[in-house]
Amino acid sequence: MGINQSAAEKDAIAFIPKLTVAGLVLIVLATSALAQTPACMDFEPPLFPAGNQYGAPALNFPGQVVVTAANHIQMAVDTFKFIGHSPPVAFDVARIEIPPIPFATGQSIRTNNINLLFDFTSIGFIPQEVRFEFLEIIQTVNISVNGGVPFVGDLSKVPANLGGQPSP
Repeated sequence: MGINQSAAEKDAIAFIPKLTVAGLVLIVLATSALAQTPACMDFEPPLFPAGNQYGAPALNFPGQVVVTAANHIQMAVDTFKFIGHSPPVAFDVARIEIPPIPFATGQSIRTNNINLLFDFTSIGFIPQEVRFEFLEIIQTVNISVNGGVPFVGDLSKVPANLGGQPSP
């Protein structure tokens, strides 16, 4: 932590550095008032070749870091949790592709019964905000902040205080 950080920035260290998300086609962007430029994971080549897969088909294991971007954002894969489903977890696939309905530029990562873990702790600043450009195709998502209890359910019902702080 830097000496010139505000109280809100110090509090943010416990809020956003690690994020779990699944059930979405997405692009990830982290920002801070102090950062000159945002840290972005946009799922474009060369780091993310079209058709690349992560998860069971790629012989990855839950919790494995599968990509580290040049800006030091790490992406790992993990098990997906269900509500009222047997079995209660799955570990399937995330795939780089053109979204089925255009919503961003170029490629995205499409998840199917797998969680993606994004670790922002090494990007050089404390994120105050994390944004996703996403296309929700299914009803069940998993979202967690900093390893907290994941929200499992419909994306429109994610609580405003996920991760311990209310969203603006």
